[in-house]
Amino acid sequence: MREGSKRQAVRACVLLAVCCAALPSGADDFQHELDAARIFQASARTPGDGKKVARVYERLVARYPKNAKAHSAYAGCLYQMNDAPGALAQWRAAEVLDPRDAGTASHLGCCYLERGESRKAVGYFALASGLEPGTAVYHYDLANATFILRHELSRAGGEQAVLENALAEFKKASELDPFNAEFARAYAETFYGLENPEWRDALKAWEHFLDLKGPPDFCYANMARVNLKLGRKEEALENLSRVTRSDFRNVKRRLLEEASKPD
Repeated sequence: MREGSKRQAVRACVLLAVCCAALPSGADDFQHELDAARIFQASARTPGDGKKVARVYERLVARYPKNAKAHSAYAGCLYQMNDAPGALAQWRAAEVLDPRDAGTASHLGCCYLERGESRKAVGYFALASGLEPGTAVYHYDLANATFILRHELSRAGGEQAVLENALAEFKKASELDPFNAEFARAYAETFYGLENPEWRDALKAWEHFLDLKGPPDFCYANMARVNLKLGRKEEALENLSRVTRSDFRNVKRRLLEEASKPD
């Protein structure tokens, strides 16, 4: 059998497995059908295939209307097809059926963030991190949304308090996933927004980012900046001696000028 014919045969079999509503439902049927739908979705290559995939998930939801995972899977499909309102409706349905699912809360947070509903977005990201406090990405999403929306969120309180919350969540994310460079960088950079940051913690954060193979010149320049905040000029000069890239020339010059000022 030619490769193209094999692929078509596989798709036909998957569709048959998912769409045969006459088959009896058992305890494991839903998972088998969900797995089959995901396999078919992974094989989609054209916009026309996308519509077929959506119909597969639509049938799955019709077959299991009270299954939160069915609605969530359909929502993910619609979201990939840029049908944000449809995805939001399905994730809302999943939330009603299983209000303690952190993944659903996280997706709803993303939906509301895109819609510009900042407080709802942050609320759902906070819910996700609270439901699964051991999952780093939920803390990161909460921190990131809080940081991005800090001006709007600070209307009900001080911006510094909002930034402190963002810093705390970035720290949790970095501690839970200590090898994630994106989390480490976000945590380190957030210190600069605070009026009275703990600079020793900031220095440790930049050193950790450097250990994770963060851009050396970028890390050493920031370490120098923090060391100057701590009054450690010798350490700052040592950091700056390692900054060699031409695009950091101006930054290095300014920091050297600051280091040369008398105490």
